[in-house]
Amino acid sequence: MPLIKRGDVWWIDIRHQGRRIRRSAQTGNKKQAQKLHDRLKSELWREENLDAMPAHLWEDAVKRFISEETGRAGLWHDAQMLDWLTPRLQGKDLADIDSDLVADLLAERSQVVVNAKTGRKTSPSTINRHSAILGKLLRKAHKWGWLKVVPEIAKRREPNGRVRFLSGEEHQALLAELPEPWKACARFTLATGLREVNCTHLEWVQVSVPMRQAWVHADDVKTNKSLLVPLNDDAMGILEEQRGKHPRWVFPAADGEPIPKASCSDWYAALKRSKVENFKWHDLRHTWASWHVMAGTPLEVIQKLGGWAKLEMVMRYAHLAPSFIAGYANNVKPPITAVVTNWTQQKAKS
Repeated sequence: MPLIKRGDVWWIDIRHQGRRIRRSAQTGNKKQAQKLHDRLKSELWREENLDAMPAHLWEDAVKRFISEETGRAGLWHDAQMLDWLTPRLQGKDLADIDSDLVADLLAERSQVVVNAKTGRKTSPSTINRHSAILGKLLRKAHKWGWLKVVPEIAKRREPNGRVRFLSGEEHQALLAELPEPWKACARFTLATGLREVNCTHLEWVQVSVPMRQAWVHADDVKTNKSLLVPLNDDAMGILEEQRGKHPRWVFPAADGEPIPKASCSDWYAALKRSKVENFKWHDLRHTWASWHVMAGTPLEVIQKLGGWAKLEMVMRYAHLAPSFIAGYANNVKPPITAVVTNWTQQKAKS
């Protein structure tokens, strides 16, 4: 029987070239199951007689991609992008995903409102993150032999990197309004430059008070390299204040768990009360780097302290340190005239 009903779902059960092929039609409608059966038979015939590539569905590619990427630090971010793409591509043959379909998908994503209060829509950088993971998955499928041609995916132009940092007055006003443990966590970020999750989920086993160091495991760092964080006097003072509040977490919430998300109602309420505008939690890291640059810390040192992979990622702060460039202004001088002695010619004259 080519079609078998199990419970409420029809299953396809056929033989091809001596092998048995069974798969769920994922429907309780027999007519729809019959269409899927006929399509499968047609694909198998084309594969056998026309040397056509067998069909591979989007969701199958996603499963294999996730399986191969398991353990990579940034996979959770890719999974968020795939969660939006999958409902729109589910059931599609990879070969049917062409440049026009991709363009339509990204155009749809650009109209998604991400902030109901301001009406702000998806930024070009976020759209590029979606197109990047889509392209990566399709290139993998090509490598697996599941796709003959990878469609071209246009990249959208992104605005220059945003750098927002606290002034001295804003710093004092914001900390005065922040409740604990957000206040302690924000102060620690301003002292160390740690990213949000690395600070909110910091554990005591990652801290060495005698060595005045903390470290972040490689799988929690964007560069996939462990990060050693020197602790200054401010950071050491904050750790001393937090000692004894929880056996595991440095900045525990009231329920004993780490702060689930720093950018929450308490954070936004503190921003409103302190009248600090256009500021995100990640901007505390920008503030840390900006204050370092304005104090004269070399950009190369800030790169190492902050765990950035490339120096160009730190150059966004260079304009805050005129001395970084001005110090080289006097280097432009005419070269000293070189006196070249031709030993052979001198010997000939003598």
